[in-house]
Amino acid sequence: KEASEGMVSEMLAQILPGCTMYTDNYYPQNGSMKNPAENDIIVLFHDTMLIVEVKAGSFVYTPPFIDFGNHIVSYKSLIEKADHQCKRTYDYLMSKTNPEIYNADKSCKASINTERIKDVYMMSVTVDNINSFAARAEKLNFLQLKCNAISISVDDLMVYRDFFESPLLFLHFLKQRRQA
Repeated sequence: KEASEGMVSEMLAQILPGCTMYTDNYYPQNGSMKNPAENDIIVLFHDTMLIVEVKAGSFVYTPPFIDFGNHIVSYKSLIEKADHQCKRTYDYLMSKTNPEIYNADKSCKASINTERIKDVYMMSVTVDNINSFAARAEKLNFLQLKCNAISISVDDLMVYRDFFESPLLFLHFLKQRRQA
């Protein structure tokens, strides 16, 4: 968990130099910090926010025609679960003008001024390379998505880091990917 989330946050910092990044975030669930909800990464870059969930679960390695049920379970875990987590985090952050995020020990980490945010991208970054399905996730009827978070692999994030010459090109890519 630490290695995969650390790698993703490091790559995002390289893609979006000068961004403000919060990792391993907690926030109230149902108005209480008794059982807080968790988010992996929040990135603030000028007037844009990225809500990122990193999934490092092992994807089933058997062929789908032998073990189709476990393939569906894997997709649900890597795409659907991350989508729901992104939506929950988004709902919390946008429910207030200055929502606070917390450390694991429940001490306040930061307050985010959401009035400054003009665009929000929700992303799931998977260690497993499932892009062919992730790109069509909203069309897979066995997935119950809430916010259509963009799903990409760590491999693709590495390519984006090396390919996009400017943070604005990366943000434009995210805009086009979300529309697609």
